Amino acid sequence: MMESTVEVFVDARKAFTWKGDQETVERIFEAFTRAAENVGLTERQYADNCVDHLVRLGVLSNDPAGRELQVIGVLWHILRSKSENPDLPGRLASYVGAADFTVDLHETKVEGGVEVAFNIIVSPHGAGLA
Repeated sequence: MMESTVEVFVDARKAFTWKGDQETVERIFEAFTRAAENVGLTERQYADNCVDHLVRLGVLSNDPAGRELQVIGVLWHILRSKSENPDLPGRLASYVGAADFTVDLHETKVEGGVEVAFNIIVSPHGAGLA
C-alpha cells in the first residue's frame, strides 16, 4: 500500500511529519472517535482543541500520550478537510497514498475573535491525480 507524507507547520515553522497509508487513516479515525467520546466531546470539538493548542503554543504537548492524541487530532482535522482543488474532489483522506500534503496552520483575526486557517498544498504522486 502506498504511503503519503503529511508535513505540518505552524506559521512556517515545522511542527511534525507523519507518514501513513489508507489503513492507518482508518485506524486514526476510529481511535480519534473513541478518544473524543471518552472526554465527552465531538470529534470536531476535540480536533479543534488539538489544533488550537498547537497553534497557540507553537509546539506539541510534552506528554507522550498527549502528543500522540494531539497529532491524531490535527491529522483528523486535516484529512477530514475538503480539497480546494477541483481536480481532487472530496476529502483529503481520499488521497492518502496518492499524494503528499504540506499544511501550514496560522491564526487569522475574524469578526468576533480568532480562528485557525489551514493552507494546504497537495502534491500528487503521479500524473493520474493532477
